[in-house]
Amino acid sequence: MSTLAPAPKLRNPFPSIDLKRAYDYLKKVKNNIPGQDRLERKVLIVQGLGIKEGNSNGDNVVGSLAHYSLVHRVILSGRTYYQITDEAKDLLAVENNREKWKELAMRLATNPVLFAFLASEYPDGNLPLEVSGRLIRKYPEVTNKNVGAITHRYTESIKFAKEGPGDLNPLSPDSKADNVNVFTYLHPPVSSRGIMDFPYPLGDGTQVTLTLPTTLSKRDSEKITRYFNALIESLTEE
Repeated sequence: MSTLAPAPKLRNPFPSIDLKRAYDYLKKVKNNIPGQDRLERKVLIVQGLGIKEGNSNGDNVVGSLAHYSLVHRVILSGRTYYQITDEAKDLLAVENNREKWKELAMRLATNPVLFAFLASEYPDGNLPLEVSGRLIRKYPEVTNKNVGAITHRYTESIKFAKEGPGDLNPLSPDSKADNVNVFTYLHPPVSSRGIMDFPYPLGDGTQVTLTLPTTLSKRDSEKITRYFNALIESLTEE
């Protein structure tokens, strides 16, 4: 197997998504455009990733796939293409061999520049509290605003590589279990004086908290559901 190339010098030395999401996108490309490994950027984003043309999220995802060495850019006859790497093909090919998959995934998870640094400095995968300040001092691209998202993506990527592919959650929202119980199980609430706080980490590391009373009437729950549905729809990019 070839040695992983250094992570490309893109606009940011860190991916915008964790390895699990990048792996899901890789599988999406292979399913949407089977048998093709070399794609023009527009084809990769629109047909492969299923992201609308002009949506900036497409550039972020492509950059992240490159950070994890799942795709790399090639120029042929003056035209730019993105090619699925041998490492990505190997990872997909050994999905049924859990131990081999985890070995390959760990190499990919630590390929981004910042993630390679964190892996070398903290090989046990546990990041101390002072790591944020250290990253900010060492890398000018890291700031107080993005350092939390960076360390979150790193720890989630390492976790994914260690646990392996498939459904990592003990309960899935797609299962027959009640959705409320699933949410409570995955995001245990903090209760105080009739109020429950539900912490929920987003994909970029940002954490949102839902604060609700411990009991709701059916009428109020229906109103809150309509409100949240409208809010989420207005914020969703794709």
